[in-house]
Amino acid sequence: MLPSPDQTVLLRGCLLPEAAGLDAWVDWCGRTSNPSKLFEDSQTGLKGLLPLVRKGIEGTGFDCDKVLLTYARAAYLHEERRYKAYSDLCTQILTGLNEAQIPVVALKACVVAETAYPEPADRHCHAVDLLVNKSDLIRAGAVIEGADFTLNEAQLRPGPHHISYRHRHGLPLELHTRLLALPDYDLDPEDIWRRSEPGLIAGV
Repeated sequence: MLPSPDQTVLLRGCLLPEAAGLDAWVDWCGRTSNPSKLFEDSQTGLKGLLPLVRKGIEGTGFDCDKVLLTYARAAYLHEERRYKAYSDLCTQILTGLNEAQIPVVALKACVVAETAYPEPADRHCHAVDLLVNKSDLIRAGAVIEGADFTLNEAQLRPGPHHISYRHRHGLPLELHTRLLALPDYDLDPEDIWRRSEPGLIAGV
């Protein structure tokens, strides 16, 4: 699903530097009489962008709605604290898997936050997703459970190619043995591992 024209302008303001970003903010604010209200309504799906909104506004020097800027700054501080706890858990998990000599490919939120955002806390992360070899699934599960995660048996899918855990503080973690749930659309596992690249996630 592609973003709407209004959402596209908002993303330009968040991501483009200097004059181009400033023009986008002027354009976007001109499209609504109450910009901050859009973020207060949880149904718009925009709340997760607030840390980037803060960065975009401050980076371009846009003289925006003070309520929106205050709201965005508060959201960033919240995500900064939240990401610290998230990152600490990622460090514990990935260190444990490395020590057990279990190859792993990090997926989704933790990779995107560390590689595609100016600061990891700019990206709201609500789960940990890891790809492991099917032959390592049991050993990986033991490492995960040793980090205060418990198996969510209700979400154990046949196969299994996907196993869901939940930390005692509520963070979900999912172990995958393939990228796609439907086998007819799956990718060659060997090709996925061959094309993966080494990198640091949460310092590991």
